[in-house]
Amino acid sequence: MARRADPIHTQQHFFIDGYNLLMKDERLTKMMRNNRDAARRSLVELVRTLLPYGKTATIVFDGHGEDIRGKDRVNVYFSLTRSADSMIGVLVGRRRDAEKTAVVSSDHEVMNQAAALGAIPIRSEDFLSRADSGKSPGRIEKPDPKDLGQDEIDEWLDIFQGGKSEE
Repeated sequence: MARRADPIHTQQHFFIDGYNLLMKDERLTKMMRNNRDAARRSLVELVRTLLPYGKTATIVFDGHGEDIRGKDRVNVYFSLTRSADSMIGVLVGRRRDAEKTAVVSSDHEVMNQAAALGAIPIRSEDFLSRADSGKSPGRIEKPDPKDLGQDEIDEWLDIFQGGKSEE
Protein backbone atom coordinates (compact mmCIF):
# COMPACT_ATOMS: atom_id res chain seq x y z
CA MET A 1 0.00 0.00 0.00
CA ALA A 2 1.41 3.39 -1.00
CA ARG A 3 2.25 5.81 1.78
CA ARG A 4 0.20 9.01 1.75
CA ALA A 5 2.35 12.08 1.15
CA ASP A 6 2.67 14.56 4.00
CA PRO A 7 0.41 17.52 3.02
CA ILE A 8 2.88 19.91 4.63
CA HIS A 9 5.40 18.94 1.94
CA THR A 10 3.04 18.67 -1.03
CA GLN A 11 1.27 22.03 -0.72
CA GLN A 12 2.87 25.16 -2.19
CA HIS A 13 1.16 27.85 -0.11
CA PHE A 14 -0.31 27.92 3.39
CA PHE A 15 -3.04 30.23 4.64
CA ILE A 16 -2.83 30.33 8.42
CA ASP A 17 -5.54 31.30 10.89
CA GLY A 18 -3.17 33.41 12.98
CA TYR A 19 -4.79 33.50 16.40
CA ASN A 20 -5.97 29.91 16.11
CA LEU A 21 -2.40 28.72 15.57
CA LEU A 22 -0.96 31.13 18.13
CA MET A 23 -3.31 29.88 20.87
CA LYS A 24 -2.20 26.27 20.27
CA ASP A 25 1.34 27.15 21.39
CA GLU A 26 1.64 27.47 25.19
CA ARG A 27 4.61 29.85 25.08
CA LEU A 28 2.91 32.19 22.62
CA THR A 29 -0.36 32.05 24.55
CA LYS A 30 1.45 33.25 27.69
CA MET A 31 3.24 35.96 25.70
CA MET A 32 -0.12 37.10 24.27
CA ARG A 33 -1.31 38.08 27.77
CA ASN A 34 1.49 40.66 28.14
CA ASN A 35 2.37 41.78 24.62
CA ARG A 36 0.12 40.88 21.68
CA ASP A 37 2.47 42.38 19.10
CA ALA A 38 5.44 40.39 20.39
CA ALA A 39 3.36 37.21 20.36
CA ARG A 40 2.30 37.81 16.75
CA ARG A 41 5.89 38.57 15.67
CA SER A 42 7.06 35.37 17.39
CA LEU A 43 4.38 33.39 15.57
CA VAL A 44 5.57 34.80 12.23
CA GLU A 45 9.12 33.67 13.03
CA LEU A 46 7.91 30.23 14.13
CA VAL A 47 5.92 29.77 10.92
CA ARG A 48 8.95 30.83 8.87
CA THR A 49 11.07 28.15 10.50
CA LEU A 50 8.38 25.47 10.12
CA LEU A 51 7.76 26.05 6.41
CA PRO A 52 9.33 23.41 4.21
CA TYR A 53 11.90 24.48 1.65
CA GLY A 54 10.39 26.51 -1.21
CA LYS A 55 6.93 26.96 0.37
CA THR A 56 5.18 30.24 1.23
CA ALA A 57 2.57 31.29 3.79
CA THR A 58 0.05 34.00 4.52
CA ILE A 59 -0.90 34.50 8.16
CA VAL A 60 -4.24 36.23 8.73
CA PHE A 61 -5.06 37.74 12.12
CA ASP A 62 -8.47 39.04 13.18
CA GLY A 63 -8.91 42.80 13.51
CA HIS A 64 -6.13 45.37 13.65
CA GLY A 65 -2.56 45.24 14.90
CA GLU A 66 0.97 46.48 14.58
CA ASP A 67 2.26 46.36 11.02
CA ILE A 68 4.25 43.13 10.92
CA ARG A 69 6.57 42.73 7.99
CA GLY A 70 6.64 39.13 6.92
CA LYS A 71 10.06 37.83 6.04
CA ASP A 72 11.39 35.02 3.97
CA ARG A 73 8.24 33.67 2.38
CA VAL A 74 5.72 34.75 5.04
CA ASN A 75 3.12 37.51 4.48
CA VAL A 76 0.96 38.91 7.28
CA TYR A 77 -2.52 40.43 6.98
CA PHE A 78 -5.05 41.77 9.46
CA SER A 79 -8.67 41.16 8.59
CA LEU A 80 -9.74 44.65 9.79
CA THR A 81 -13.56 44.69 9.75
CA ARG A 82 -14.19 41.08 8.76
CA SER A 83 -13.13 37.87 10.46
CA ALA A 84 -9.84 36.20 9.64
CA ASP A 85 -11.89 33.09 8.83
CA SER A 86 -13.86 34.84 6.08
CA MET A 87 -10.75 36.59 4.75
CA ILE A 88 -8.95 33.24 4.46
CA GLY A 89 -11.94 31.90 2.51
CA VAL A 90 -11.81 34.86 0.11
CA LEU A 91 -8.03 34.50 -0.38
CA VAL A 92 -8.24 30.75 -1.01
CA GLY A 93 -11.19 31.25 -3.36
CA ARG A 94 -9.13 33.66 -5.48
CA ARG A 95 -6.36 31.15 -6.08
CA ARG A 96 -6.29 29.29 -9.34
CA ASP A 97 -4.26 26.52 -7.72
CA ALA A 98 -6.39 25.84 -4.63
CA GLU A 99 -5.40 22.17 -4.80
CA LYS A 100 -1.80 23.24 -4.06
CA THR A 101 -2.94 25.30 -1.10
CA ALA A 102 -3.32 24.35 2.55
CA VAL A 103 -5.28 26.09 5.28
CA VAL A 104 -3.92 25.76 8.83
CA SER A 105 -6.60 26.03 11.51
CA SER A 106 -8.32 23.86 14.06
CA ASP A 107 -11.61 25.69 13.55
CA HIS A 108 -13.94 23.13 11.95
CA GLU A 109 -15.79 25.77 9.95
CA VAL A 110 -12.52 27.07 8.45
CA MET A 111 -11.34 23.53 7.71
CA ASN A 112 -14.64 22.61 6.01
CA GLN A 113 -14.57 25.80 3.95
CA ALA A 114 -10.98 25.06 2.87
CA ALA A 115 -11.93 21.57 1.74
CA ALA A 116 -14.98 22.88 -0.13
CA LEU A 117 -12.71 25.33 -2.01
CA GLY A 118 -10.29 22.53 -2.98
CA ALA A 119 -7.56 23.34 -0.44
CA ILE A 120 -6.12 20.87 2.06
CA PRO A 121 -7.07 21.57 5.69
CA ILE A 122 -4.29 21.01 8.24
CA ARG A 123 -5.01 21.17 11.96
CA SER A 124 -2.99 23.78 13.84
CA GLU A 125 -1.74 21.09 16.23
CA ASP A 126 -0.41 19.03 13.31
CA PHE A 127 1.42 22.03 11.86
CA LEU A 128 2.96 22.83 15.26
CA SER A 129 3.93 19.21 15.85
CA ARG A 130 6.74 19.82 13.37
CA ALA A 131 8.38 22.02 16.01
CA ASP A 132 8.02 19.32 18.66
CA SER A 133 9.34 16.61 16.34
CA GLY A 134 12.46 18.60 15.43
CA LYS A 135 11.61 18.29 11.73
CA SER A 136 12.31 21.83 10.73
CA PRO A 137 12.83 24.62 13.28
CA GLY A 138 15.98 26.64 12.83
CA ARG A 139 16.88 25.26 9.43
CA ILE A 140 15.48 25.12 5.94
CA GLU A 141 14.21 21.66 5.24
CA LYS A 142 14.33 20.17 1.79
CA PRO A 143 11.49 17.80 0.91
CA ASP A 144 12.00 14.11 1.52
CA PRO A 145 11.73 12.29 -1.83
CA LYS A 146 9.58 9.67 -0.10
CA ASP A 147 6.98 12.41 0.47
CA LEU A 148 6.51 13.12 -3.23
CA GLY A 149 3.13 12.18 -4.62
CA GLN A 150 2.87 9.81 -7.58
CA ASP A 151 1.81 12.72 -9.83
CA GLU A 152 5.03 14.61 -8.95
CA ILE A 153 7.15 11.52 -9.53
CA ASP A 154 5.49 10.93 -12.91
CA GLU A 155 6.00 14.59 -13.86
CA TRP A 156 9.72 14.45 -13.03
CA LEU A 157 10.11 11.17 -14.89
CA ASP A 158 8.46 12.73 -17.96
CA ILE A 159 10.79 15.73 -17.74
CA PHE A 160 13.97 13.70 -17.42
CA GLN A 161 13.00 10.85 -19.72
CA GLY A 162 11.55 13.26 -22.29
CA GLY A 163 15.00 14.68 -22.96
CA LYS A 164 16.49 11.28 -23.82
CA SER A 165 16.80 10.31 -27.42
CA GLU A 166 15.17 7.05 -28.37
CA GLU A 167 17.40 4.64 -30.20
